[in-house]
Amino acid sequence: MMMFRQRGMTTFGWLLTFALGGFFITVGLKLLPVYIDSLKIDSVLSSLQQDPVVRGGSYPDIVERIMKQFRIETITNINREDIYISNSPEGLQIEIEYEVRKGLVGNLDLVAHFKKVEKIATH
Repeated sequence: MMMFRQRGMTTFGWLLTFALGGFFITVGLKLLPVYIDSLKIDSVLSSLQQDPVVRGGSYPDIVERIMKQFRIETITNINREDIYISNSPEGLQIEIEYEVRKGLVGNLDLVAHFKKVEKIATH
């Protein structure tokens, strides 16, 4: 007589699989908009290469132009204090360093830290 062994996952195995899957889906859904905004910021910074205000404007004019582009793109995670403009040998260097916090569960947060640098030739 042949004995057959039971195969497959137990109830506990399925619960663990669904819990882990739910956790990773939740994290992904929370972080997806953050990384989409990051791509929009990259796009705004690269578009500054062709902007005449950036090439010949003062620092406040450049910051205002950047903030205007962020409003158009509905980027709300960046303040004026997060934008640093300095002179470099190639021209201007625009640096944006910011942090985004998204609540996960209770008092646990997901934190993403970004630093973007764009060099703009002004010569």
